[in-house]
Amino acid sequence: MRYPLLLIWVLVFLSKTALAANWQEVTGWCKQTELPTYSIPACTEAINSGLWSGEKLSWFYTNRGAAYHRLGKYNLAVKDANESLRLDPNNLEGYHNRATTNVVLGNLEAAITDYGKAIQLDPNLVIAYIDRGGVYSRLGNFERAMGDFDHAIKINPKAEIAYLNRGSTYGMLGKYRQAIDDFSKAISLNPNKAFAYQMRALSYCKIGDSEKSLTDTDMLIKLDSGYAKQQQQYLKDLGFYTGAIDGQFGPGTLEAKRKHIKAGCS
Repeated sequence: MRYPLLLIWVLVFLSKTALAANWQEVTGWCKQTELPTYSIPACTEAINSGLWSGEKLSWFYTNRGAAYHRLGKYNLAVKDANESLRLDPNNLEGYHNRATTNVVLGNLEAAITDYGKAIQLDPNLVIAYIDRGGVYSRLGNFERAMGDFDHAIKINPKAEIAYLNRGSTYGMLGKYRQAIDDFSKAISLNPNKAFAYQMRALSYCKIGDSEKSLTDTDMLIKLDSGYAKQQQQYLKDLGFYTGAIDGQFGPGTLEAKRKHIKAGCS
């Protein structure tokens, strides 16, 4: 009698092991939100299984919502975020994800509220301050935007995006020298950030420093080969350039750029 009982025990053990391995694989695919075609079916399988509840079930909804966001299915993303937060009101990632989706949908006040809740749950969540500051800036509330960017930098002095966003806000306020300082800091943290050179070139242009603006433009072209054509088309539309749109930042394009800078880069 001992052998059949032992055999049954072994079969039960192997069955449970296989089941655990299967759900480990499902969980692994569910969190791969950058691959939504794999993540969404895996999360959905877990959600529909009836095996999970509370925080764990909330986690599956959070990940599926993030995958829907990546696919551009924003209403489904918000729906899943809502359910994840109903199941777990302390789901920090759920608040942040819903806020980010609401920004895309234009629900900016709702986004600010959710970023605030995420910050309440984690006062050192740098990305939430940066993202909320960006929303405040879009709403024209530059004082609060600056406050969020300042706080992000205080928490993490190497937060490159915070310097870029604060620099951009300084630019909108016409404080170009402060903007240059922030863009320079961002470049020191990431010398290959094309956007930082683009914005610093514009800021130098605004204060009439043509040589530094052209130097940054040259670096930008090295980092982004398509920028030369974009700039030629832009200068042509403004009436400063009459040559070919060939992507060659030669003497004709340089002269057009100098005229643009002299005109105040407007």
